[in-house]
Parts: sequence; structure tokens; C-alpha cells
Amino acid sequence: MDWLKEKDELEFKIKNETFIEKTLTSLLNLLSNIRKFDKRDRGIYSIHETFKLYFTLINLILLSLSFNKFYIMLNAAYLILLVILLEDKDLLRILNIFLVTLFVSAIIIGPSIF
Repeated sequence: MDWLKEKDELEFKIKNETFIEKTLTSLLNLLSNIRKFDKRDRGIYSIHETFKLYFTLINLILLSLSFNKFYIMLNAAYLILLVILLEDKDLLRILNIFLVTLFVSAIIIGPSIF
């Protein structure tokens, strides 16, 4: 059995490289479209994105550690104010994404009820 003594060289080749490239390109195009959509020069949209991200993370940490009802109610009022100040188009887009997410989650979690 000479073929057992020979050293095998494994050649790993991705057959669908074009599929991966197309997928990455489409994801990058989608991200650039989202970034273009959110560029506005007024209201809450004029605040820099990194500041909003840090503020949100710090706020989540403080909310999870807080036992003060006033602080929790203040955050709830702030979120309600942000929702009120949203434009109709943005609010409908968020609600559509929420409904799709709710439907997909219900399909995934639904069979566990039975």
C-alpha cells in the first residue's frame, strides 16, 4: 500500500468566491445608503454619532444599576420625547422594522409554546 505512505497536500479552495464578494459589496452599499439617509443638519440628527453611542451605552449602564424611580421615569420621558420629535417617515420606517422583527420572532419562538 504505497499510496498510504505518500504525503497528502490539502488544497482548500472556495468555489463561491464571487458570491462572497457580491454579498460583501451589497452589504457595504446598504450601509452607505443608511449613512446617506441619516445625514441631516437639524435637531437630534446634528449630534455626532460617537457622542450618541457613548451616551446610550452610559445611559444603559446607569439604568441597569439605578434603583431610583425618578431617574428611570426621567429616562422614560426622554425616550417618549424622542419618539414624539421623530418625523412621520422615520417613525413609520421604525414601526415597519419592528413589526417584521416581531413576526419573525413569533415564528421562531412560536413552536416552543406547543
